[in-house]
Amino acid sequence: MIHLKNGPDNKPSIDLWHSDVTWREEPSLGSILRGRQIPEVGGDTLFANMEAAYDNLTDEMKARLDGLYAIHDNRLFLDAMRKRGVSEADIEAKMKEFPPSRHPVIRTHPVSGRKSIYVNCAFTNTIESMDPVEAELLLAQLYQTAAIPNIQCRFRWEADSFAFWDNRGAQHYAAADYWPAVRSMERVTIKGDRPV
Repeated sequence: MIHLKNGPDNKPSIDLWHSDVTWREEPSLGSILRGRQIPEVGGDTLFANMEAAYDNLTDEMKARLDGLYAIHDNRLFLDAMRKRGVSEADIEAKMKEFPPSRHPVIRTHPVSGRKSIYVNCAFTNTIESMDPVEAELLLAQLYQTAAIPNIQCRFRWEADSFAFWDNRGAQHYAAADYWPAVRSMERVTIKGDRPV
C-alpha cells in the first residue's frame, strides 16, 4: 500500500491526466484508492473514459495510430527523487530496475476487446520510429482527448470512501484545488499484463 499525503509542506505534483505506472513492462490493471483525510473543499478525482476517447477519433486518425508504439518512462518520479536529494547511484539503480517500456498507442482491453488511447502526459515521452517533433505534436493532440467533459466523471471524496478504476481503459486526474489543505489517501495498485 502507498500512502499519498499532500498539505502545506508537500504541494501536489500529479495533477495531470494519467494512467498509473504505464512505465512498467506490465502496467497496472487497476487501482484502489481510499480517502483518509479529505479537505473541506476540492480534492476530487476526475476520470476519463479513454475507450470513448478512441471512439471519438476520426477514421483517418484511427488508421494513422494503428500499429504505432509509444515509449513510457518514470522520469517524473526520478526527477522527484533528485529534488529530494536521492543519490545519482540510487536513481541509476531505479532506472535499471524500470527501464523505459514500449506500449501500443492504441491498446485493446483484454476483457471487453474495446480499443482505447493508451498514452498520457505523465509517462509517455515519444512515439517509436517517428520524427520527434511530429511525435510531440501527435502526442499533444492525443493527451487533449482526456480533457473532453463528455467522457468524464468526477468523484467527490469523503473520509473512508473508496474508488476502484481500470487503468487499462481510463485515465484519472487528482484535482489540486484544495492546497494548502491536507489530503491524505491510501492506494493499492493491482498488477496487470502487457498491453496489446
